[in-house]
Amino acid sequence: MSLERLKINQLIADLEAEKRKFEEGSEKKLNELNDIIENAKIYTSNVAVSEHSSFFKSGSRYRETETKKWLVYIRIILIVIALVAIGLIFLALYIK
Repeated sequence: MSLERLKINQLIADLEAEKRKFEEGSEKKLNELNDIIENAKIYTSNVAVSEHSSFFKSGSRYRETETKKWLVYIRIILIVIALVAIGLIFLALYIK
């Protein structure tokens, strides 16, 4: 073989080695990008769950406040009914 042919073969071998090196590097970069994407998906799902939880908490507080108001109203109504019933009992005894 001629000297030029050997140089060309060496150049081809060097280029193939560079190609393999870039392929390995690109595979690493692809894996890193996939990891970043996976972490971003996990983070966004955690944020969504946290946001849903805060909405649920605020709704729960509102309903708790409204429930306590209704409980007070019902107690007042029961006291009024009890007083009216006692008054009617005394009225019935007085009328006899």
